[in-house]
Amino acid sequence: MSPDKERLLSIFTIYENPRDYPGRFVVRETRVGPGGTMEISPVAMVVTKSLARARGALPPGLVRLDRSPGDDECIREIWL
Repeated sequence: MSPDKERLLSIFTIYENPRDYPGRFVVRETRVGPGGTMEISPVAMVVTKSLARARGALPPGLVRLDRSPGDDECIREIWL
């Protein structure tokens, strides 16, 4: 693995009822690199009607953060 790959932080966001998938939970990954550069995956990892299934698709060992007051309303949870 290259040194740059090792320094990336993956953040997984679970969205509830986003515009592109109404009525669904969607998991997307954001990668944060050196200097705070961010890359949000344009591809949804999971699209489901179940929050439990969305959570089940996350890699093991992550920690859940609640959404911040300023977050978009469709953000349900953030996992690091």
